[in-house]
Amino acid sequence: MGFCISKILLKRGLDPLIWDKDRQKLLKTQKYGIRIAESCEDAVKKGDVILLSVPIRDFEQVVKEISHYLRKGQLLIDISSVKEYTINTMHRYVHTATTIGVHPMFGPSTQSLEDQNIMLTPTTNEEARVAEYMRHKLDKMGAKTTIMTPKEHDQLMASVLTLPHLIALAAAETLLQTEREKLRQTAGPSLKTLMTLVNNVISQDPSLYSSIQMNLQSRNILKRFQKSIKEWTQIIGSRNDRRFVERMRLLRETRERKSGQKSQIRSIESFRPRE
Repeated sequence: MGFCISKILLKRGLDPLIWDKDRQKLLKTQKYGIRIAESCEDAVKKGDVILLSVPIRDFEQVVKEISHYLRKGQLLIDISSVKEYTINTMHRYVHTATTIGVHPMFGPSTQSLEDQNIMLTPTTNEEARVAEYMRHKLDKMGAKTTIMTPKEHDQLMASVLTLPHLIALAAAETLLQTEREKLRQTAGPSLKTLMTLVNNVISQDPSLYSSIQMNLQSRNILKRFQKSIKEWTQIIGSRNDRRFVERMRLLRETRERKSGQKSQIRSIESFRPRE
């Protein structure tokens, strides 16, 4: 992700300077014209904005190390998928630079910020000021930026990340027991959509996905999911056609009602006078 964002910034006319403890990774970036720092200290001291793209398991160690090199006036950005833990960690060790949590909701193959969702999670007045400035700049680059609290972010990520990942992993283990070529030849729209999710998830770094699952507070949503799966399985197992139809209709009605409420809110907001 650090390399991905560096390439995007380079295209925007900025001059990213990167560092990684894996020298071979760094050497692969030279053909793109991205500058390589001599050391971690060199990268931090020369940067105005420092962007951390490290595994969550290493986050505290890295923040503790770079805190000695940071100065007043710098901005330290964390782009991990978890926010309460990382922001509390930055506040514990960083007392010079301004810190802020950012979560880009896209993968490392992304070439542009156009139509990409990005979340900002400020916790202080200064961070809130920086977040508004960043939102303005990011939205001008085509991104769709949302500001929320770290707690709200982590609660949402239980639905946005942990649930789809779990569905994909369970579906993969189930579907791989059927011959793949036969699945491909007979797949309809529903299975094709599911396979897209499965292929996207299982092709990712297992360590990254493990860190997301282990660090997000997803117990409640996973319990609700398990309860729902159990109830649907019971309905199908008992061949209760009437109950199946009623429950599916209720789902559709609930979705349409909530969609209608959101549309109404957007309509009201569109008529609000400008301050």
